[in-house]
Amino acid sequence: MTLRLLVEMYHAQNLREDGGVSRRFMRETYNRIKVGERAQLTVWGFGSSCQCVSWESGLTNPHRREQLTEEEKAAGKNAGVDFFRRTAHLSDLGLIEWVPHLVESGEESREIIHPVGMGRSDSIEDRLRRAAHEASRALITEGQYDWAVEKGIDRLAPVPRHIANVQMIGIARLRYRPHTRMTAAWWADLNANAQRHLARYLELVGKNTRLAV
Repeated sequence: MTLRLLVEMYHAQNLREDGGVSRRFMRETYNRIKVGERAQLTVWGFGSSCQCVSWESGLTNPHRREQLTEEEKAAGKNAGVDFFRRTAHLSDLGLIEWVPHLVESGEESREIIHPVGMGRSDSIEDRLRRAAHEASRALITEGQYDWAVEKGIDRLAPVPRHIANVQMIGIARLRYRPHTRMTAAWWADLNANAQRHLARYLELVGKNTRLAV
């Protein structure tokens, strides 16, 4: 069943439209708090996450458990016990990864703003995470930052104030991507969008550093 899930995820993945496997099927949701405001920007912080699954698809429904053992019930498990165990196995094997994305809101149809990396590499997504964090630090006080850290926040992002329902959503993405025109188009779009946001974050850092001085 784990192998079946992997194969069917390849059919369900649409990198250009969804950034990976559609949020309609599976997602990670992050805790969110408002950290501070400056001019027309709000700095949001995002912390711990949990995984969610929808059973309204052929991708996920075969993995739904109808009957739980008494031990599983006592442990607070639900119908997703097998599904989450299988996705965790695929993640441990390095076949899928959960990539956080800054999204206009938690609604499935809302636009992705940009991905936010998981590590410390020089990948475009990791660079976006660091740039968003540095821009946020330039917009808030040390006290606000310390308060956010105490709340378990490990990601910061400055967002235009009118995007009031911004969320961070983890999207499942297959590690080994097919070499197709669609993959190439997604990669080109990702980099073009990332460069725009990197430039904006760099500008925020420069402008607000000068103001602080």
